Amino acid sequence: MLICLLPPVWAGAQHDGRSSVNLGIKVGANFNRVDGSYWDNGYKANLMAGAYLTINGARAGICIEPLFTQSTFVTGKGFNDLYSDFYNTAKDTITKGTFRVNYYNVPVLLNLKLFSRVWLQVGPQFTGTLSVKDNENLMRDAKAFFRTSMVSGVAGLWINLPAHLTVSGRYVMGFNNINGNADYAEQTHNVKDTWKQRMLQIGIGYTIF
Repeated sequence: MLICLLPPVWAGAQHDGRSSVNLGIKVGANFNRVDGSYWDNGYKANLMAGAYLTINGARAGICIEPLFTQSTFVTGKGFNDLYSDFYNTAKDTITKGTFRVNYYNVPVLLNLKLFSRVWLQVGPQFTGTLSVKDNENLMRDAKAFFRTSMVSGVAGLWINLPAHLTVSGRYVMGFNNINGNADYAEQTHNVKDTWKQRMLQIGIGYTIF
């Protein structure tokens, strides 16, 4: 669907000769939570860093960002009973166990100008798992607990500041169940254990050109 939007957006970007192509870098914070019955559901602060390419016209444009993000997952009540078969033999409980997942993300966003320096951004984000850190060495294969890819929806604001600086804020809603052992939970415990990630992201960028 977004691919179909790109030709008219590009045409708008060429309108009246005021199109601009910009490349920059950004850093910021990724506040993640997971909607699931057996996790601590509060937002956790993590790192976000990457780059951006924008192609903007007078009223519309596109933005593509290769990003590295981290998410923190903390187990809650009931996780211990549901997934005990996956523990390391030395562990008898993982209540409040912590996992840190490193992701690469590629949001492909439609830019719509609201004001002189303010743009609305909406579109999909494609995500893959780079690595999973099992901080307490709780599980035999921690990476198997998180699906390797997911698709999210993104909505937010982008503001161009003086001195080539930018700030952005966005909400990211995961569409996929990222529980890599959902089938096991349903087959062995008759539990539909669905994990969907939600993120709030705040970034500051510098436009190189």
